[in-house]
Amino acid sequence: MRPVVVTPQGAPLSVPADAAGVSGSAGFEGGSFWNFFGSGDPGTLTDRGGATLPIPRLETDDVGFIDRLLGTMLDEYCVDSGRVFATGMSNGAGMSTTLGCELGGRFAAIAPVAGVNLSGACPGDDPVSVLAIHGDADAIATYGGNNLLGFQLGNPSVPDRMAAWAAYDGCDVEPTIDRSTPGLAVTSWSGCDDGTDVELWTLAAWGHRWPRATEAGQPGVIDATDAVLDFFNDHGRS
Repeated sequence: MRPVVVTPQGAPLSVPADAAGVSGSAGFEGGSFWNFFGSGDPGTLTDRGGATLPIPRLETDDVGFIDRLLGTMLDEYCVDSGRVFATGMSNGAGMSTTLGCELGGRFAAIAPVAGVNLSGACPGDDPVSVLAIHGDADAIATYGGNNLLGFQLGNPSVPDRMAAWAAYDGCDVEPTIDRSTPGLAVTSWSGCDDGTDVELWTLAAWGHRWPRATEAGQPGVIDATDAVLDFFNDHGRS
């Protein structure tokens, strides 16, 4: 069976004129943006100056949009419902994480790159395999949390977020860490529910970029595309 790749696009971002940090956000006005804050009450964003922006002003129901899109795909095309996956980087990573939380029954696995810790708590009940890839020198979606483009989200660090995912999937509390590849630490949780797996790949000194096999002509540590596809290949739902 051939894979089906669907690449939906978020709605254009409209930054309110009186928003906190609006001058620093102006470059993103009109760009595609996924509302990864989900259906819960996300509260507010706080910028470095202490001003706040109510997150509910980002009112696009992207979870509902993806839910309806998947329904259409499953109804009209030959798609294996047990092998539906989501991945993305940065804003897309936050969105793929939210989809795994809120539509876990539809997704067998998710692979957020540089943004697994951007979304809020998981309200769902369905175990979902997760591969998160994140650089510890990311200055946009910081590894230590509480930051996106200078806004203080109150979001957790990447390790804390992944530990919460492991608990959500019913995994063993203590993970194993493989540092056999220079520049890469692979943290894995085992014993998860329903055959799921939770993995965090931390890239040393890596910023807010999609990891590739080569970077500026030099060998890279990993190719995230290959890693994500291999993870998806191994984590279909029966």
